[in-house]
Amino acid sequence: MTLWMCLVSFAFAAELPEVELGWHGATGWITTRPPAGEHVAPEAPVTAELRIGEQRVVIDASGLDLQEGLRLALPPGVSSVEGALSMSLCEDGGTTCRLVNVGFDLPISGWRGRARQPGVALDADAASPPMFAVEGAVEAAFARARSDERLVLLDFSAVWCPPCNLLAAEVLHDPEDAEALAPFVVAVVDVDAPWSWALKDRYAVGAYPTLIVTDVDGVVIDRLEGYPGEEAFEAWLTKVQAGMLPLDQLAEKGPTMTPEEAATAALRLVRANRADEAKALLPPGLTSVDALLTRLALSPDEATLTQLCVLAPERVYEYAFAALDLGELSAEGAATLRATLLAGVARLPPAQGADLLYVLGVMAPTDQQPALFGAAAALLESNLSGDIAVDRGHYGFLADLWISAGQVDHGLALLQQAAAAYPEEFTFHHALSGQLLTLGRLPEALAEAERAVTTGYGDNRLRAEKRRAEILVALGRKDEAKAHLDAAISAAERPAEGVKVRTTRYLKELETYRAGL
Repeated sequence: MTLWMCLVSFAFAAELPEVELGWHGATGWITTRPPAGEHVAPEAPVTAELRIGEQRVVIDASGLDLQEGLRLALPPGVSSVEGALSMSLCEDGGTTCRLVNVGFDLPISGWRGRARQPGVALDADAASPPMFAVEGAVEAAFARARSDERLVLLDFSAVWCPPCNLLAAEVLHDPEDAEALAPFVVAVVDVDAPWSWALKDRYAVGAYPTLIVTDVDGVVIDRLEGYPGEEAFEAWLTKVQAGMLPLDQLAEKGPTMTPEEAATAALRLVRANRADEAKALLPPGLTSVDALLTRLALSPDEATLTQLCVLAPERVYEYAFAALDLGELSAEGAATLRATLLAGVARLPPAQGADLLYVLGVMAPTDQQPALFGAAAALLESNLSGDIAVDRGHYGFLADLWISAGQVDHGLALLQQAAAAYPEEFTFHHALSGQLLTLGRLPEALAEAERAVTTGYGDNRLRAEKRRAEILVALGRKDEAKAHLDAAISAAERPAEGVKVRTTRYLKELETYRAGL
């Protein structure tokens, strides 16, 4: 019997191995440094689940392979290797061994070099994909920030979230943005995983992505909900690390601010979901652009929207979607907004231009909507990179646009392509199941819903369970739907009383739907 077949659990003062990454050009290798008094069992199996840039890689090897270095192919421009490593550590000169699962996130900089960090404890059955921080990694990020005298950037993200995917592709995993991120230690929090509950509750996170910059003690300096595009996001990072006042100090400093400074501070507060503080700080009657943006967010009205179109057409992307909350505009107001949106389409990057065309489509008469949605889809699709790992954040919206434009087969084909590229992920199976359900293609919808349930976890699994039940009911298979819902509700992890997270809402929706069957 080989040594690795006799593994037993043993507590070695909770010490974990360090993980080291070396690289030389397009070749990399991963090794470990076990704690003192231990070694990697050479005959034992080793598994590495990695994210190398936008690529996912799984390596099955032996302890001896790990000691010599697990070889990696590094694509051009890759800036990090992150993931999980499973290995067996044994006492030197003894027979007691333990199975260790650690997470890591190692940066790559330059043509040649090494990076090393302590492994972060990771449960063997952890469901979060390697693209996210593992449980315990956020604490490690704060420790590293304190050591390096940097700020912490918390990215509350979801694998299915389009703007989250765009942020990752355009900034977080883009080597060209390394300088902009250098002042921060970044931790990407998987909002679907139960371990994220405490963090989401602490920072009142309910929208994704939510980006929060804190000091090393967790004091919030600023936050941003949604992804405004690469240029605007990097401008925000620059402002944050330049020494802006933390959000909690804005109200206190209000009396010392000029009216324009107070309006800018109020805009920061309203965008941080602190409406009461923003309202108290906003100078009455001020018509600066930041004051108008704050007022529009607090109490949307056509007059404020029209003023912004006249005074700040270059900032249309910041207020365009507010138009959708106003209902029908006057003829003059609609014409002013339409002209501002069209000018923005010509000036802004294609992805943002497509968003503005979408707003125009929603506001347009029904007979004009397909053409506008089609124009938005064509603009967006013509500017994709061709690399699905980079473009995946656009696929869901792009499919919606094509289907709304009447190009159903093309929209479905995009989702099918993405689902084939990411077969072990909830995202595109769930999106496909929803579109197919709406189209009445129930057997196909059920097949995709089953795949979404199988690949889902945490919060997204709850959403997948509800979708599957809806399709089963539509197929006349209500008893099956009830059985699946009962099992899902019974098995679900539940947040503690008073913890405010989406999980509670998803569970309530499941229970309400089940009660109505």
